[in-house]
Amino acid sequence: MKPLFFDIETAGIAKDFDSLTPEMQDAWLVTGKFEEHYPNECSLIPEFGQVVCCTFAYEHEGELKIETRTDIVQIHKIFKNANGMMPCGWNIKGFDIPFLNKHFLKNGLKIPAILSTYNKKPWEVNICDLQEIWKQNGFNSCKFNSACVFLGIESPKDDIDGSQVHEAFWNGEIERIKTYCEKDVISLHKMYNKIIHLL
Repeated sequence: MKPLFFDIETAGIAKDFDSLTPEMQDAWLVTGKFEEHYPNECSLIPEFGQVVCCTFAYEHEGELKIETRTDIVQIHKIFKNANGMMPCGWNIKGFDIPFLNKHFLKNGLKIPAILSTYNKKPWEVNICDLQEIWKQNGFNSCKFNSACVFLGIESPKDDIDGSQVHEAFWNGEIERIKTYCEKDVISLHKMYNKIIHLL
């Protein structure tokens, strides 16, 4: 099955805690977090975050085709039309796919077939999570960047990393974030090709 490499970048729905609506402030505090935690953690929680962009990549006639979308409807359309492909990324089962699916539901969009895990047995879900593969059933996981460095793949974190995306987004640096996301996906492709035939 042909892999569809992808990665998302996320930011908070508001620049800081004080910019949230009173209802969202209450909802944040109910989670047990403090006001000062918001800037560093909001982009990791779908209910308090938003998708800044999603970069897709796939091989076509020996070349890697890459495209990045910022609109949730356009992101959904690409996944919807990718039937027969296998989503591939790093920690996509634990982060990217749940984050996207919650935002699809929020926007009244049916979860695309290739991302659907509801009411399915594990062997019916065809998703390639490179973090899961890399962990090798061990107790310890690692960051994507660490695995890249270990494998001799150029680090995609040469400008910003995920922890800086929220601030960059609210500073209007969308192109910078898109470039970072695209570098991540290129590294995903390299990692997949380096290890998949050795498993």
